[in-house]
Amino acid sequence: MKNTFNNMIKILVILIIITLIMWIIFYLLTKKDNIINKNKNNTKSDANINIISEELTTIFSYINNKKESDIEACNYLGKNVGYEIASNEDFFNYYGPIILDCINNQNYVEIKYKDNENYKIASNTEIELYKKHFPKSSNFQLLKNIYTLEDMLNFNEEEMEQLDKYIDNNYHGMYVINKKASENNINYEIKRIYKSNEYYEVIIKATNNKEIYTGNFKIKIENNEIQYLPLKFRLNKNDLL
Repeated sequence: MKNTFNNMIKILVILIIITLIMWIIFYLLTKKDNIINKNKNNTKSDANINIISEELTTIFSYINNKKESDIEACNYLGKNVGYEIASNEDFFNYYGPIILDCINNQNYVEIKYKDNENYKIASNTEIELYKKHFPKSSNFQLLKNIYTLEDMLNFNEEEMEQLDKYIDNNYHGMYVINKKASENNINYEIKRIYKSNEYYEVIIKATNNKEIYTGNFKIKIENNEIQYLPLKFRLNKNDLL
């Protein structure tokens, strides 16, 4: 009877050891899979951050007048386009159309507007493409709502025919090119890019003379394309960045 009891104890101990070994093996395999999946996600996240950083670096290089291009829109990014950093307005309402014209080489149609000013204009298809990249920025007006009789007083017959053609085809005004615009005097610097749920957060430092501003905005990547959400700046007197 005693031997039977001892044998049962031995069998029970063996079963416990086998169960423990199997649990350890399962734990190690599961942990390895989790590490692999985590590394895959981190690699993808890091790759997206590199893509965002590269594009923003290029954009701000043009805006800061540190880079030149054969593309007119890229060079125009370095001009004063009317954006006032203290206005609490969306940065991309002013720069978004020029940025897309630059980085995608959209080559928007350019037509006369006023003396020393031309308008870059876009079709409905081009407007829809723009909204994929800047979904919250800019409500573009139809040309028929932009041009007044006073604007067209100095138009010749050929210019009027061209304008009528684009008005009839429902073109929108994207942005004005001021041939006498001064250079941009605000310096922008990327301080940080990091993942936050399905978005990437970007922090920008802007220096206007001796005043320091901080701006942050979200970016989303869909179908390998960068989607920009609004960017607004606030005065940062202590320059905490």
